Amino acid sequence: MRISTNTIYQLSTSQMTALQEKISQTSQQASTGKKVMTPQDDPVGSAKLLEAKQAISINDQYAVNRNALKYTIGIANVALNGIQDVMQSMNEQIVNLGNGSLNSSNRQSIALTLQSQLDHLVSLSNTKDAAGHYIFSGYKSDTASIAMDIVSPFDPEIDDYQYKYDYSGDSNNAVIQVDSSTQLGLGVNAGSIFSTDFLSQIKASIDVLSDASSTDDDITESIADLSTKFNASQITVSAAQITLGTTENRLTSMDSIGSERNLTYKDTVSSLEDVDYNKVLSDLARQQLQLQVAQKTFTQISNLSIFNYIK
Repeated sequence: MRISTNTIYQLSTSQMTALQEKISQTSQQASTGKKVMTPQDDPVGSAKLLEAKQAISINDQYAVNRNALKYTIGIANVALNGIQDVMQSMNEQIVNLGNGSLNSSNRQSIALTLQSQLDHLVSLSNTKDAAGHYIFSGYKSDTASIAMDIVSPFDPEIDDYQYKYDYSGDSNNAVIQVDSSTQLGLGVNAGSIFSTDFLSQIKASIDVLSDASSTDDDITESIADLSTKFNASQITVSAAQITLGTTENRLTSMDSIGSERNLTYKDTVSSLEDVDYNKVLSDLARQQLQLQVAQKTFTQISNLSIFNYIK
């Protein structure tokens, strides 16, 4: 079989080029610690690697969402603790109102204290986060949770209150994706924190106590109504705190599961992407030796005198 000079050159050059490309690839693996993996090199492995990295990204986002919700829960807990403190002080005033020796001046003084406490409760109900969102307004986070409306004209035969404090937020609590199959939110809003008409009743009682013309029956009835709604609101405020605690515990549990899941995903990425240094260095030495042999052989063949006569 006759082999042309050009063919020998092409075969030798191709062999050395292929070896140089392998050396370059292996050297890159040795320097980066990562396998050179493209869809062309390993379609199946590349797809698995992409899937694992996407899973890590999604899992990380869930962790970010959980932290954001825990931050909001922290703000809500501070607000609810403040509400509990105000209500404790308010309860002392309600008890004082049961003192039959109080005169009109005493009751008006208590009314002023109740007004201050009412304003504080409304302020706490309208708590905002750092971004200026009302945390107790559900999805309507740009709307104040509690607002007062003045009923005009006011007819005591028809209207329960002249000054009505209404929940202005959304009836649905805002939620966020905290896991692949779970959405959570505060689980409470200002409408559920206080029993119906509690804030309005405080204002109505303040007006009765401030009015020098109020009769003893008016005062007694107003205090009784306030006490009833106060007791109901104590229950709903406590329930709101329990709800927040339960949600926070769930998030903590999910954090542990998410961390374990991330370790699994990262192990998968490592097995697909990270190199075995011992193998890589061994391959690099072998490939360099092969290239040296190929170069030496090519030089030797090129220097043979008969080489010039091969057609």
